Amino acid sequence: MKYLILGKKDWIREVGEYLREAGNLVIGMGEGNPGKGVDFFFREDMVSSPHIENLLREVDRVMLIFPQGKWQIGEKLFSCPSLKNKGVILIVSYRVYGKPPVLPATEDTVPSPQEDRGWEEYFLEASLKFFAQMNGYNPVILRCGEVFGPGIPGIIGEWIEKNMKGEEISLPEGKHVIDLVYIQDFWEGLNRVLTRLSQVKNEVFNLSSGRGVEMREVLKKIFALTGKESPITFSPFPHPEVILSPLKMRILFNWSSRYDWRRGLELTVDEIKRG
Repeated sequence: MKYLILGKKDWIREVGEYLREAGNLVIGMGEGNPGKGVDFFFREDMVSSPHIENLLREVDRVMLIFPQGKWQIGEKLFSCPSLKNKGVILIVSYRVYGKPPVLPATEDTVPSPQEDRGWEEYFLEASLKFFAQMNGYNPVILRCGEVFGPGIPGIIGEWIEKNMKGEEISLPEGKHVIDLVYIQDFWEGLNRVLTRLSQVKNEVFNLSSGRGVEMREVLKKIFALTGKESPITFSPFPHPEVILSPLKMRILFNWSSRYDWRRGLELTVDEIKRG
């Protein structure tokens, strides 16, 4: 299987390595070369080139991963006629939901983003659905909890890095809950979707633990595992409090998260300590 994957360099590398280990050929497209994570690499301005149509004809599937700041690139990609009959996967975060009136949020919950990243992802979802209908291809959207693990960019990795350096860490004011997904659960969920991609069309799935944990508790666990305590500041930054329901993934793919967030943190910190 030939994949074209777009996104931030770190995610292209991580997903690319995972797909290549499964025997797939991976073409990356982004702002920086992810190295061993891909077989071939193009700058993301390739999307605006007439050559993009020829490239798309050579691949089987296209994946856009956590496209923060890349909504224009994503829209151009989704509008390409050569995506016809291809499998297209868009992976976004829980931020697309904003602050749902009822938790856990299901795939039928109407998104109401409250920050730029959420609006970008919501716009890309709408663009994908529109162009898929116009150009005749089958999209699948994965809305994920906060994915974390060794080498994975995000809030948890940032906290661990700052803690180990003794740097200040910012927390939202008040009680705040987050839905954590350890990277091995993410890989397993993604694999089950990709394995049956031809059987699921125009679908949205929540890939999440379905459980919430207070962010302060997560930070306390990090401090306990590293043996260090960083100074903490509290700020009103717009971090939506969202727990996602993974019921649809459980029913259709027999998938549910196996790693408790505490065990995931233990494995993450241990791997980082070992370098």
